[in-house]
Amino acid sequence: MLNADSTRGFMSLNVPNIFLSFVNEIAALFLCFGLIVGIGYLGAENYKSRFLLFYGEISYEIFLLHGALLVKYNPIINIATFGSLLIFFPLFVVLATLISYIFKKVRL
Repeated sequence: MLNADSTRGFMSLNVPNIFLSFVNEIAALFLCFGLIVGIGYLGAENYKSRFLLFYGEISYEIFLLHGALLVKYNPIINIATFGSLLIFFPLFVVLATLISYIFKKVRL
């Protein structure tokens, strides 16, 4: 991420933080645009991803679980250090996926 301190080595003028924020936002927009175009191209070529189809089928259940667990109870962020986040976040994703799949099959 760009900031004013990282640009001092190769620029003689201080760059305003608002400009650096603008550059970061534009870079993120280009990345998202590229992903959308790439996925659209793959869809036009009849590419089917079983991973995305599976998560598309249980996306509503994941949405409901994420609302209840991450927004209300927030079990991961409250205990988060970088090391624990690397362990607990994938574990949370796997458990949320498993519970969502069970909800989809049981139709709760």
